[in-house]
Amino acid sequence: MKHLFLILFGSLTFLSSFMLIADEEEVEEVVVVGSQIKGAKITRNIMETSPLAMYKYKELFGIHDNMTDIEWEQHIRDRADTIYHPVGTCKMGKDELSVVDSTLKIRGLNGIRIADASIMPLLVSGNTNAPTIMIGEKCADMIKQEYS
Repeated sequence: MKHLFLILFGSLTFLSSFMLIADEEEVEEVVVVGSQIKGAKITRNIMETSPLAMYKYKELFGIHDNMTDIEWEQHIRDRADTIYHPVGTCKMGKDELSVVDSTLKIRGLNGIRIADASIMPLLVSGNTNAPTIMIGEKCADMIKQEYS
């Protein structure tokens, strides 16, 4: 799978096919744009097909025919936002790359646990609210058990 990275000032280091480290002091901005532009064009083409075209009232937000990739990129930068709750930023496990252990304690720090959606390895198919509440409840139970 190819990834298009727009790198403005800085450097990237690939540790594996799954992990990317950006030098915080050097990198001002790293944006994956190729797939978003391609997806926007595909979506627009789908909306132009005969089953859906009859529902088109007008283009919104400055979208127009024959937009260049530069125009699409600017549009995506101006309009992009997450519509889900990001997860998986604090790996749980026993290896060196894990942020927390199975009791949600942060490796290398005492007295701090992470009890939110960041420990989920993957985004759940539904809303993250209930699983996140469960993680908090489980963490509370572990803390009570440890100190009782």
